[in-house]
Amino acid sequence: MKKIYERRIIKIVAALFLISNVIAAGNVFANATQDVSELATSEILNSLSMEEAFPVYEEAIKTLEFHQLGSAEWTGASLEEVRDSVKAEVEPYEATIDGALEFKMLLYPYGTGALDSAEIGFLFAEDHLVFAALGNLMVSLDGENLLAEEVADALSHEGVTLAEISEENPKVKAFGHVSVDGLGRDMLAIDVGEEATNGATYFLFVEEGKVKKAEAMNLFSAMQGTQTIMFDKLALHYANGQIGLASNNVTSHGLESLNVESELDVDPMKTLMTKTTLTNPKYVEAWHGYQQVLAELSFRDLASEELIGSKIEDVEKAFDVGVEPRRVDFSDSPISLLVYTYEATEINPATGQPDIGEMALYFVDELLAYASVASRSFVIEADRVFNNEEVTAIVTEQLSIEDLAHLNPQIVAMGYMFQNEEPRSVVALQSGDTDGNRQVSFIFIRNEVVRGEETYALEDVVQDIQTNMFFSLGDFFVNEANQVEE
Repeated sequence: MKKIYERRIIKIVAALFLISNVIAAGNVFANATQDVSELATSEILNSLSMEEAFPVYEEAIKTLEFHQLGSAEWTGASLEEVRDSVKAEVEPYEATIDGALEFKMLLYPYGTGALDSAEIGFLFAEDHLVFAALGNLMVSLDGENLLAEEVADALSHEGVTLAEISEENPKVKAFGHVSVDGLGRDMLAIDVGEEATNGATYFLFVEEGKVKKAEAMNLFSAMQGTQTIMFDKLALHYANGQIGLASNNVTSHGLESLNVESELDVDPMKTLMTKTTLTNPKYVEAWHGYQQVLAELSFRDLASEELIGSKIEDVEKAFDVGVEPRRVDFSDSPISLLVYTYEATEINPATGQPDIGEMALYFVDELLAYASVASRSFVIEADRVFNNEEVTAIVTEQLSIEDLAHLNPQIVAMGYMFQNEEPRSVVALQSGDTDGNRQVSFIFIRNEVVRGEETYALEDVVQDIQTNMFFSLGDFFVNEANQVEE
């Protein structure tokens, strides 16, 4: 199994921040912050890696200079200044993110394995610190450890103090911090619900040590990127999502069809999807929407400079797949996202959780670049989990889609993009090793033949499997050195 820290931290987390509402900016020293040490108990942090990371995070938000949200003048600590100031026993990862502005990430991973891992992240724009976050990368779905909904509602009222929150021992899975008018502004993410299957994540806005407002989100939706969602909410709330004086110069393009796409009325991967593969009815609904995308929309060729493809505005307004999308559309980022969630209102007695399927469309410079579909309700069927040797054989034998279908794999997600005038696909399969570790294998397909794979621990990719697939698929086929020769 590949090590995922460098790949996921540098590319996936960076991309998640990128498709978030990336920032407003400003120029004030932000050491005037509430004392979050009220929430530093082992019961609240609920993770050895979180306990180890928390003092480092707390010291950083109290002493580092942050850019002030909403101001056009750039000040704040540089990446090198943060690196020199943060006293951590772990080595950070650094990433540069291409966009309208120069974005950088500095991330500090904590933990000894996939089952106990946390991360401190610092986000920079134009080399100025604008956001800091600490998140538990593992989400507990044990309802007994979740805060009761009525208690969470009481803690969400304006004026509730951090001390009052601490008394209830909530499981705070993430912290986020920005600066506004020279004062620290924070957010807490807390999982709520007597049963995880119908739980929620509460996002609490905290000002001067007290709750200012709160927002709730379905627990499984929030799992896609809790820290990203927090920054999105903070930037929107305090500065309407704007970054300094930067402007968006993306050229507007009409809806023009590529012949190869407009004529694609059957997904070549369709053979893989059977009644035994699609056991989640909401995944089935999402998959049918995904088929409609491939048949009716145009994809930008990611290897071409020609900007042709379906525009996000046209898709959002005129494309109907049965549910309304949630749109992430930020003027200072080249990536936008439409997420279509198909969610049951009742618990499936066979699985003990509501059936959830999800389709996501990724747009680059407003043009459709990638589509994917995933089951958000994971049920392990041991007799259909491939071991590592079987996954390797699938690649070395360069199985066709039909051959792969005969193996009756348990497919949890699939994705599609268009590159070098060819469709490129990825399928996520349940896999495992001889010790019973749960894994996901990304199988890369071109010309309806398997070309390669990458395998990760399930816990490392499950929270945002579609974005993981997006970047893994693009990397595999862009990097010819990693591509299996025909």
